Amino acid sequence: MKTVTNSRLFTVVAGLSLALLSVFALFNGFSVALAAGHVHPAHPYIGVEISKSTSAATVMAVMANSPAAKAGLKKGDVISAIDGKKVSSADIAASVAALQVGNAVKLSITRDGKAMEISVTLGDMPVDTLWINGADETVFVYHAGQDNWEVRKLADSSALYKAGLRADDLIATFNGKPYTAETLATYVLSLKKTDEVTLAVDRMGKKQDIKVTAEALSDISANPTIFYQDELQSSAQLEIQFLPLTDTLAKDYATSVKEGLLIVNASANMQKAGIKLLDVITGVNGKPFTTQYALSDALKSIKNGDKVSLDVNRAGKTMKIDVTVAMTASAASANGTSQLAEMANLLKGFVQHM
Repeated sequence: MKTVTNSRLFTVVAGLSLALLSVFALFNGFSVALAAGHVHPAHPYIGVEISKSTSAATVMAVMANSPAAKAGLKKGDVISAIDGKKVSSADIAASVAALQVGNAVKLSITRDGKAMEISVTLGDMPVDTLWINGADETVFVYHAGQDNWEVRKLADSSALYKAGLRADDLIATFNGKPYTAETLATYVLSLKKTDEVTLAVDRMGKKQDIKVTAEALSDISANPTIFYQDELQSSAQLEIQFLPLTDTLAKDYATSVKEGLLIVNASANMQKAGIKLLDVITGVNGKPFTTQYALSDALKSIKNGDKVSLDVNRAGKTMKIDVTVAMTASAASANGTSQLAEMANLLKGFVQHM
């Protein structure tokens, strides 16, 4: 799903602030919609991390299998121009933003003191996707960069759980073949319900095969609601991840309300309080809001440990749910809880690495 998309994407890796040389050329192109959800705009990228600590656009890392890797860019290269236009660490991301997926560009670089030019064809930035089955709140995540599937959440009553799958399992192949977010549903639909599928699973480093039926797989792959991780926002205080709705997104996701925050992930604490995936939060303590910024403002005066009342719309039905704002690290430690650790686990993988 889509939140506010910036024209530049930044991340902090190992304490270093890096500018991601990708950038969103908004709506220059589109990828195929998978299921329930909207069409995700293409994100032209080269596939390198650029240091912001200097004015020079110095390559700090090169993504595996990226356009940069295929073109031969290396760590330590300094990019001085794109198609003859000078760039620096401050504006190189914006320069890529003006381009389109498939554009062939010429990079002027310096490597070990030697000037040279390298041609790169821009790719579409790999984006992880969340597949949510709203009926039992099963959540799968396809990691585009790793080409595997993570079981983020699995109901104990589900056929996949009974077959042996567990939360945090990583699925590499289905009957010996890897499938992407674009191809898995098509593959499962091509099978008979009783066909057996062998999943190659990695569970905390231990490899094993788990056999499931095609019918069990269809629970998640037949009609999932698809969200894109780069479009989500989060609230550490409420221990949730959400998508701020717009008129377009509300229509794309067929929500009964047009404004609010659509819940995509929630901690066990929030779910215990009554929050469910695909709920829409429309207000806090009786005050309506429509954006993540309004949510932050509404929580400014709230202290950790305080209770707040959330106005929630669930499939057209309105309700109020009382929740407790996440405790501070010191309080959590003193009470022997692991809320912050749980939240960190909840949000894992949501930082975009390029």
